[in-house]
Amino acid sequence: MKKEDYLEEIYKIQYRNNRFAKVSELAHALKVSDPSVSEMIRRLEKEKLVTFERFGGVSLTALGIREARKVIRKHQLLEVFFTRILKIKKASHEEAHLIEHVLSDAAADKLDNVLEKPKFCPDGNPIPKKDSEVIELTKLPAKSKAEVIFVATKNKACLERLNSLGLVPQAKVRVVRKLSKGPLILNVKGSDIALGPNVCATIFVEKK
Repeated sequence: MKKEDYLEEIYKIQYRNNRFAKVSELAHALKVSDPSVSEMIRRLEKEKLVTFERFGGVSLTALGIREARKVIRKHQLLEVFFTRILKIKKASHEEAHLIEHVLSDAAADKLDNVLEKPKFCPDGNPIPKKDSEVIELTKLPAKSKAEVIFVATKNKACLERLNSLGLVPQAKVRVVRKLSKGPLILNVKGSDIALGPNVCATIFVEKK
Protein backbone atom coordinates (compact mmCIF):
# COMPACT_ATOMS: atom_id res chain seq x y z
CA MET A 1 0.00 0.00 0.00
CA LYS A 2 1.47 3.35 -1.08
CA LYS A 3 1.66 6.41 1.14
CA GLU A 4 -0.55 8.24 -1.37
CA ASP A 5 -3.33 5.75 -0.60
CA TYR A 6 -3.13 6.70 3.07
CA LEU A 7 -3.08 10.43 2.37
CA GLU A 8 -6.07 10.07 0.07
CA GLU A 9 -8.07 8.05 2.59
CA ILE A 10 -7.23 10.32 5.54
CA TYR A 11 -8.37 13.28 3.46
CA LYS A 12 -11.64 11.59 2.52
CA ILE A 13 -12.42 10.72 6.14
CA GLN A 14 -11.62 14.21 7.39
CA TYR A 15 -13.48 15.91 4.54
CA ARG A 16 -16.52 13.67 5.05
CA ASN A 17 -16.67 13.84 8.86
CA ASN A 18 -14.93 17.15 9.67
CA ARG A 19 -12.72 15.51 12.33
CA PHE A 20 -9.57 13.47 12.86
CA ALA A 21 -9.35 10.08 11.14
CA LYS A 22 -9.14 7.01 13.38
CA VAL A 23 -6.57 4.27 12.90
CA SER A 24 -9.33 1.66 12.87
CA GLU A 25 -11.18 3.58 10.12
CA LEU A 26 -8.09 3.65 7.94
CA ALA A 27 -7.39 -0.03 8.53
CA HIS A 28 -10.95 -0.93 7.54
CA ALA A 29 -11.03 1.33 4.47
CA LEU A 30 -7.61 0.22 3.18
CA LYS A 31 -8.07 -3.42 4.22
CA VAL A 32 -4.84 -3.56 6.21
CA SER A 33 -4.01 -4.20 9.86
CA ASP A 34 -3.94 -1.55 12.60
CA PRO A 35 -0.17 -2.05 13.09
CA SER A 36 0.37 -1.45 9.35
CA VAL A 37 -1.55 1.80 9.60
CA SER A 38 0.42 2.88 12.67
CA GLU A 39 3.72 2.12 10.92
CA MET A 40 2.75 4.21 7.88
CA ILE A 41 1.47 7.06 10.07
CA ARG A 42 4.87 7.24 11.81
CA ARG A 43 6.51 7.53 8.39
CA LEU A 44 4.07 10.24 7.25
CA GLU A 45 4.60 12.08 10.52
CA LYS A 46 8.38 12.17 9.94
CA GLU A 47 7.69 13.66 6.50
CA LYS A 48 5.47 16.31 8.16
CA LEU A 49 2.45 15.16 6.17
CA VAL A 50 0.31 14.29 9.21
CA THR A 51 -0.01 14.91 12.92
CA PHE A 52 -0.91 12.00 15.17
CA GLU A 53 -2.18 11.59 18.70
CA ARG A 54 -2.52 8.11 20.15
CA PHE A 55 -6.07 8.56 21.39
CA GLY A 56 -7.05 11.44 19.10
CA GLY A 57 -6.33 10.02 15.67
CA VAL A 58 -4.50 11.35 12.65
CA SER A 59 -4.89 14.60 10.74
CA LEU A 60 -3.26 15.89 7.59
CA THR A 61 -1.03 18.95 7.78
CA ALA A 62 -1.33 21.70 5.16
CA LEU A 63 1.46 19.92 3.22
CA GLY A 64 -0.36 16.60 3.58
CA ILE A 65 -3.59 18.13 2.32
CA ARG A 66 -1.85 19.49 -0.77
CA GLU A 67 -0.31 16.09 -1.53
CA ALA A 68 -3.61 14.28 -0.95
CA ARG A 69 -5.53 16.69 -3.18
CA LYS A 70 -2.98 16.17 -5.95
CA VAL A 71 -3.67 12.42 -5.95
CA ILE A 72 -7.43 12.91 -5.63
CA ARG A 73 -7.40 15.34 -8.57
CA LYS A 74 -5.70 12.75 -10.77
CA HIS A 75 -8.10 10.03 -9.63
CA GLN A 76 -11.19 12.14 -10.29
CA LEU A 77 -9.99 13.35 -13.68
CA LEU A 78 -9.39 9.74 -14.68
CA GLU A 79 -12.90 8.82 -13.50
CA VAL A 80 -14.34 11.58 -15.68
CA PHE A 81 -12.27 10.32 -18.62
CA PHE A 82 -13.39 6.71 -18.17
CA THR A 83 -17.07 7.56 -17.78
CA ARG A 84 -17.37 10.41 -20.29
CA ILE A 85 -14.95 9.35 -23.05
CA LEU A 86 -14.59 5.58 -22.71
CA LYS A 87 -18.14 5.04 -21.39
CA ILE A 88 -16.81 2.83 -18.59
CA LYS A 89 -18.99 3.55 -15.57
CA LYS A 90 -19.12 0.57 -13.22
CA ALA A 91 -15.36 0.04 -13.00
CA SER A 92 -14.24 3.68 -13.35
CA HIS A 93 -13.13 3.93 -9.71
CA GLU A 94 -11.03 0.76 -9.88
CA GLU A 95 -9.49 1.72 -13.22
CA ALA A 96 -8.61 5.20 -11.96
CA HIS A 97 -7.01 3.76 -8.83
CA LEU A 98 -4.69 1.61 -10.95
CA ILE A 99 -3.38 4.59 -12.91
CA GLU A 100 -3.47 7.56 -10.53
CA HIS A 101 -0.06 6.82 -8.97
CA VAL A 102 1.79 6.65 -12.29
CA LEU A 103 0.04 9.55 -14.01
CA SER A 104 2.47 12.48 -14.21
CA ASP A 105 1.47 16.00 -13.22
CA ALA A 106 1.94 17.13 -16.83
CA ALA A 107 -0.32 14.35 -18.13
CA ALA A 108 -2.95 15.24 -15.52
CA ASP A 109 -2.90 18.86 -16.68
CA LYS A 110 -3.34 17.82 -20.31
CA LEU A 111 -6.17 15.48 -19.32
CA ASP A 112 -7.80 18.34 -17.45
CA ASN A 113 -7.63 20.51 -20.58
CA VAL A 114 -8.95 17.77 -22.87
CA LEU A 115 -11.91 17.26 -20.53
CA GLU A 116 -12.47 21.06 -20.50
CA LYS A 117 -11.62 21.43 -16.81
CA PRO A 118 -14.49 19.54 -15.16
CA LYS A 119 -15.48 20.83 -11.72
CA PHE A 120 -16.99 17.59 -10.41
CA CYS A 121 -16.24 13.88 -10.62
CA PRO A 122 -18.94 11.37 -11.66
CA ASP A 123 -19.97 10.97 -7.99
CA GLY A 124 -20.62 14.70 -7.71
CA ASN A 125 -17.60 15.50 -5.54
CA PRO A 126 -15.63 18.69 -6.35
CA ILE A 127 -12.34 18.13 -8.16
CA PRO A 128 -9.45 19.99 -6.45
CA LYS A 129 -7.95 22.73 -8.59
CA LYS A 130 -4.33 22.57 -9.64
CA ASP A 131 -2.00 24.45 -7.26
CA SER A 132 -4.86 25.58 -5.03
CA GLU A 133 -3.57 27.46 -1.99
CA VAL A 134 -4.29 25.45 1.17
CA ILE A 135 -3.58 27.26 4.44
CA GLU A 136 -4.70 27.52 8.04
CA LEU A 137 -7.55 29.99 8.43
CA THR A 138 -5.44 32.10 10.79
CA LYS A 139 -3.03 32.80 7.90
CA LEU A 140 -5.75 34.07 5.57
CA PRO A 141 -5.23 37.81 4.90
CA ALA A 142 -7.88 40.37 5.84
CA LYS A 143 -10.68 40.80 3.28
CA SER A 144 -9.78 37.44 1.71
CA LYS A 145 -12.25 34.68 0.92
CA ALA A 146 -11.82 30.94 1.31
CA GLU A 147 -13.62 27.61 1.37
CA VAL A 148 -13.34 25.32 4.38
CA ILE A 149 -11.66 21.97 3.74
CA PHE A 150 -12.06 20.56 7.25
CA VAL A 151 -11.44 21.23 10.94
CA ALA A 152 -8.50 19.51 12.63
CA THR A 153 -9.12 19.91 16.34
CA LYS A 154 -9.25 17.07 18.85
CA ASN A 155 -11.29 19.21 21.27
CA LYS A 156 -14.81 17.82 21.00
CA ALA A 157 -16.51 20.89 22.48
CA CYS A 158 -14.62 23.18 20.11
CA LEU A 159 -15.51 20.99 17.13
CA GLU A 160 -19.19 21.00 18.07
CA ARG A 161 -19.15 24.79 18.33
CA LEU A 162 -17.45 25.19 14.97
CA ASN A 163 -19.97 22.83 13.38
CA SER A 164 -22.83 24.82 14.88
CA LEU A 165 -21.33 28.02 13.43
CA GLY A 166 -21.30 26.46 9.98
CA LEU A 167 -17.54 25.95 9.69
CA VAL A 168 -17.85 22.66 7.85
CA PRO A 169 -16.35 21.36 4.58
CA GLN A 170 -17.24 23.53 1.54
CA ALA A 171 -18.48 26.42 3.73
CA LYS A 172 -17.57 29.85 2.34
CA VAL A 173 -15.79 32.22 4.73
CA ARG A 174 -14.46 35.77 4.50
CA VAL A 175 -12.04 37.50 6.85
CA VAL A 176 -13.75 40.77 7.79
CA ARG A 177 -10.99 41.97 10.10
CA LYS A 178 -7.79 40.69 11.71
CA LEU A 179 -6.73 42.11 15.04
CA SER A 180 -3.01 42.10 15.88
CA LYS A 181 -3.44 40.34 19.22
CA GLY A 182 -7.07 39.30 19.19
CA PRO A 183 -9.66 37.21 17.39
CA LEU A 184 -10.36 37.04 13.69
CA ILE A 185 -13.70 38.50 12.63
CA LEU A 186 -15.16 36.17 10.04
CA ASN A 187 -18.27 36.21 7.92
CA VAL A 188 -19.89 32.78 7.64
CA LYS A 189 -23.33 32.32 6.06
CA GLY A 190 -23.95 36.06 6.17
CA SER A 191 -23.17 36.43 9.88
CA ASP A 192 -20.06 37.87 11.52
CA ILE A 193 -18.38 35.76 14.19
CA ALA A 194 -15.20 36.13 16.24
CA LEU A 195 -12.74 33.26 16.63
CA GLY A 196 -9.41 33.20 18.42
CA PRO A 197 -6.23 32.60 16.40
CA ASN A 198 -5.57 29.26 18.11
CA VAL A 199 -8.95 27.95 16.98
CA CYS A 200 -8.50 29.35 13.47
CA ALA A 201 -5.17 27.53 13.25
CA THR A 202 -7.08 24.22 13.37
CA ILE A 203 -9.28 25.12 10.38
CA PHE A 204 -7.81 24.38 6.95
CA VAL A 205 -9.14 26.36 4.02
CA GLU A 206 -8.61 26.79 0.29
CA LYS A 207 -7.97 30.43 -0.53
CA LYS A 208 -10.25 31.83 -3.24
